[in-house]
Amino acid sequence: MKTISMTILAALLMSLTSSLAGDAPGKEESVIQEMRDFWVKSKAYLSDDWGTFKEGARLTLSDLSKQIDAVAAKTNATTPGYFQLRLQALKEQRAFLAAKLDALDSETIKTRMSGPRYVFDKCVSSLEAAVTQANDEADVLLRLSKEEKHDNS
Repeated sequence: MKTISMTILAALLMSLTSSLAGDAPGKEESVIQEMRDFWVKSKAYLSDDWGTFKEGARLTLSDLSKQIDAVAAKTNATTPGYFQLRLQALKEQRAFLAAKLDALDSETIKTRMSGPRYVFDKCVSSLEAAVTQANDEADVLLRLSKEEKHDNS
């Protein structure tokens, strides 16, 4: 899991709180929920508390699913077969991690530098990097597809 610097966190909080001035009454609750979700995704996953860790890990895996789906939504009929296989591999890796999360328990998550927790953390980081790379490549393939259509017209 990538560590979020205090500068980025401070900038995020400042932009959220500055947008509250003069907004509708319900806006504050939604900002509070967004901040809580942000904390869970960025910090809860690093916790040694079983409930907090599990909630953070599940939220991270859920977010990765959404990101994979967003990458898949960028594809079209001209997307190369290898890229479709790549998307399938990302989905399978995410499902594998969900199963591994279910196999962890409150004792195994306390050892971060070896064992099942270490493997889980490394695999999540690997999946995050792979999704980012696939997203970048999907953008390139989409641009290439648009250029080919333009050249053929």
